[in-house]
Amino acid sequence: MGMAENQEHRSELRRYLLSTLASEDRREEIEQRLIADEAFHTELLAEEDELIDDYISGDLSPDELAALRANFIITDDRRARIAIARHLHEHARSIRPASLASAPKPGFFAGIASIFRMRPLAVSGVALLLVAVGLFTWFATRPAGESSDIIAAMNKAYERERPLESRISGLSYAPKIDRRGPGDAGTVDTNARTRAELLATAAYEENASAATLHALARVRLAKQEIAGAATLLEQSVRIEPTNPAALSDLGTAYLELAGKAGDDAPGRRFELLARSLEQIDRALAAKPDLPEALFNRAIVLGKLSQPGQEAAAWRRYLEVDSTSGWADEARQRLAALEGKASSAAATAETLTAEFLTAYRQNDADRAFEIVSKNREMITGKLIPQQLAFLFADTGDTEYIDAMRFVGEMEAGRTGDMLWRDAAAYYTARGTASIADLKRAQDKVRAGYLACERQNCSGATALFTEARSIFAAAGAMPEAAIAEYWIGYTQYRFRDYSASERTLTQAERESTRLNYHWLRSQHLTWLAQLDFGRDNSSRRIDLSRRALELADRTYDDYNRQKLYESLATAYQRTGAMDDSMNFIARGLELANSGGSSQRQRWRTMNQASEILASLGLFAAAEAMELESLDLTRREIGEPSFEYMSLLFAGRFAAKRGDRETATARFGESRAVAETFPTEQRVLQSAFIDLIEANALREWGDCLAALPLYDRAVAFYDIDEFTLDRYDAYKGRLMCYVATSDAKAIDRDASVILAILDKYRKDIREESNRNAFFGREQEVFDTLVTHELSRGNIEAAFDHAERSRSRTLLDMMAGTTAGTGSETELKLPEEFRREMTFSEIRTKVPADVQIVQFAVLPEKTVAWIIRDGELRHAEAAIRASDLSEKVTDYVALLSVAGDAAKARREPLARELYSLLIEPIRGSLAADRTLVLVPDKSLAGLPFASLVSPATGEYLLREFELQNAPSSTIFIALSERPAAEQKEESVLAVLSLIHI
Repeated sequence: MGMAENQEHRSELRRYLLSTLASEDRREEIEQRLIADEAFHTELLAEEDELIDDYISGDLSPDELAALRANFIITDDRRARIAIARHLHEHARSIRPASLASAPKPGFFAGIASIFRMRPLAVSGVALLLVAVGLFTWFATRPAGESSDIIAAMNKAYERERPLESRISGLSYAPKIDRRGPGDAGTVDTNARTRAELLATAAYEENASAATLHALARVRLAKQEIAGAATLLEQSVRIEPTNPAALSDLGTAYLELAGKAGDDAPGRRFELLARSLEQIDRALAAKPDLPEALFNRAIVLGKLSQPGQEAAAWRRYLEVDSTSGWADEARQRLAALEGKASSAAATAETLTAEFLTAYRQNDADRAFEIVSKNREMITGKLIPQQLAFLFADTGDTEYIDAMRFVGEMEAGRTGDMLWRDAAAYYTARGTASIADLKRAQDKVRAGYLACERQNCSGATALFTEARSIFAAAGAMPEAAIAEYWIGYTQYRFRDYSASERTLTQAERESTRLNYHWLRSQHLTWLAQLDFGRDNSSRRIDLSRRALELADRTYDDYNRQKLYESLATAYQRTGAMDDSMNFIARGLELANSGGSSQRQRWRTMNQASEILASLGLFAAAEAMELESLDLTRREIGEPSFEYMSLLFAGRFAAKRGDRETATARFGESRAVAETFPTEQRVLQSAFIDLIEANALREWGDCLAALPLYDRAVAFYDIDEFTLDRYDAYKGRLMCYVATSDAKAIDRDASVILAILDKYRKDIREESNRNAFFGREQEVFDTLVTHELSRGNIEAAFDHAERSRSRTLLDMMAGTTAGTGSETELKLPEEFRREMTFSEIRTKVPADVQIVQFAVLPEKTVAWIIRDGELRHAEAAIRASDLSEKVTDYVALLSVAGDAAKARREPLARELYSLLIEPIRGSLAADRTLVLVPDKSLAGLPFASLVSPATGEYLLREFELQNAPSSTIFIALSERPAAEQKEESVLAVLSLIHI
């Protein structure tokens, strides 16, 4: 580059620094080069030094001086550097010989270097200068997360428009402008944004601390590089888990990721919103008055469609900040929320009036919309039934004409013949026997009222009388509806066998008559019966069949119930992706505005339970409090209030608020005491179970055990077995905590029998595996208990049982519903898991088995060799071990010296943890069969390195893997001919299960 070109190049860099570069395109080119070209970045920094030097020396032009003050001296870092440079210049002049006054002016850093070449007379000022240099070094190199430099640059970048709807910690207020399409319409100062990114990146590369990770993540958030920002923030809070600003920003990242989730992933969007609230509440636990977290919390609650909770959150924000621009926006949002018309649900009377208007105007589309979207019978919103009531009350045949209109629409659009048949009956009978019909209809209405009052036995009697009257009068469609309600109330009365008989027969009849909508109701409650018996597979099948009919008949009310039903069934089996997708779809319908408020309550209540199963207690509690407000404000049904109070108490217990939890449990019991006897007994048992779980989690098993005893006593005699397993499981945990060995042995056999029932009833392989993955806690508890008593064989047997049962079923071809043609045929003796006493005699002489169990607080290894069983333990938490294994496996796929430097110590550490404790019990001349557990299933043991010898484990032993000891024995003992027929794919699938 020639002298003239070099001068122009430096001039251009100076104009860039002063933000006076005319060409926008050229400015963007410089910014891109700065990020990619380190030498160019160094060149810019040198020009920045010269600019500071010229400013102190008074060599800037008036225009340059104005630009520097407006655009350059805007950060604490630069102001500090200028102050230090001015001091250095003044001191240098005081010690510089007069003969040097006219010498060419050196650059700033060249001037500093010259200090160390001064004659002895000048050295007296060096100490002071070194202090100044040290101050400069501190300002220039201190971590970005500990200074305001990055935030100052970001505030400069976004002073006209903030980048996100929510708040990024440290950013000053700027409005969020809603516009269509991407882009910021030129409102962002990209120079300032680039400065922020360069500073944050340099700090992070120099020292990847929690602070620098957070600082860089804030820049990425502002640039809307959300996934990368979330990753950085997750790393930051892992290092510093109580940093409120980082937690709040992580909540913002999850919120933004939720907004990017597609319509085909409603469950993912719902989960991200819940995770956002979880992080924000963690931030507020660390710093209750953090404005960013309070502001963002209100936004998340709005996205979750929780208007009552959202309004409370905005009011809480305004208690902390009432004067800023953020406060003005909060007031506007709160006013808009409060100003929305209270969308009180339409009553049966208003809906019927709207329908009749559409009918009289011959507006078939509007009439069908009203009918199809309002099919809740108990609140009187089933329009054709309301028409029948009105006819029975008044004798006005217009209502029968309107029913015929509905019947023809339904038959033509959905193929459903129920209301056409009903209208035909009423048309043929006219007003004859109207008194009998009115008597039957009055009993139906009285039955609905009895259901709302929890008087299910009384309701059954009323519906039975109504059915008899309808049948005697020949009103078979009306009798069919009454029959459905008999089955429903028998279920609610806990007469499950009778309910199943009634609903099964009614479903067959509705199928024969093409009553699609009514058949959907029958299948829905048959599915509920199977859920009560813990038969999740059949519930899923019946619910899906009912959903097909609900879709066919455009029945949003039953769709919502079925989304909830499927979500609950999948949650019970541990298939959480499916569960979240279905509950999210249910919530979308619940919040659409036309939903039944009763069904909206049910969906939110179940959503809170599903969130809790994922550990997302903040969102679960917020949703339950919204449900409580809804039932108190609009629904007024005691059973809903009882459940909301109970669940809200449970979630308060999960966050450690014992006082609030205990109060809510007490309120729930008080409501349950108002129920009729049969319901009071059932609900009291459930309260006992939930409160006992809370007491156990608080460490108060002595108080929990009497409640567990009452719950178990009820569930042992009640056919509704949904909560029986949970009651036994909780009590077992308390027995372990109190070291009651006799009680542990007694309850363990019951729990294992229940688990065997689940194994048989859950047909789908993926759901069964998911369930057993979730319920591994029981087996881990039993293993830990037996180890504490020194019973290593009994501990081994529990561990072996936990991993072998389902795999053996699959191999033997007994897994229901797999439809597989490639199952491995096993002799009868291998169709169950073996105990150690059986395995010990079958291990080949040239084999030794090491079977692991990863327990919450330690990892155990059993060694089976020469008919003997030894064991060793490593004191490492399961979560810590999982993190080490995950990091190690990830590093195996990364090339380069940096990855190698991190990978090799991990290979030695994992060897020390897993192999070293058992190394002395192993024979080098025998095949080593490894049976891994949990996170160890993905660990390539062969690559582990002995710290003592530096050798890979693969060089020390011939290695094999197996999913369980029983399966290894089963496969090794099959006839050679069968082994030859086995495909490679089958072997791999077994190994990786």
